[in-house]
Amino acid sequence: MQFIDYKVYNIEENDNEILKKNISGSNQKGIIIVYSNNVKEFSLENAKDFLEKIIKAIGLNLEQDTLCVPLTQDTPCSFRSLNEFNAKHLFVFGLTPQQMGIQAQIGNYEPVQLNNCHLFFADNLYELSTNQSKKRALWNYLKETFIH
Repeated sequence: MQFIDYKVYNIEENDNEILKKNISGSNQKGIIIVYSNNVKEFSLENAKDFLEKIIKAIGLNLEQDTLCVPLTQDTPCSFRSLNEFNAKHLFVFGLTPQQMGIQAQIGNYEPVQLNNCHLFFADNLYELSTNQSKKRALWNYLKETFIH
């Protein structure tokens, strides 16, 4: 007999010390960007450059206004563990909600709100950078949310 019908991910609750070693940015606007850094085609430098272009397009500064969290398989991260960073907006690239400890069906490019935080899941940064329709979906959300 099986009581749960979804995959359970083991996520450590207090592993923020590992997380803090990899993060960058001052997070002045409460915008957290979590992205999978396991894509061979997209180096860490390429990822930062692409994120810089995205954030600059909405009139913000990546280093001052956001907190960037590059994840590898060795770096655990959950939505709950990001609470200490005052997340108002969370962008997740290349990870599923379940991998972030959220047991809900949330599709990519479908914004939702959870615990006073606006969540936006999307494909990994390499996939996003090479697909015009996915970039457009992200841009439409960014315009609606940040450009008044």
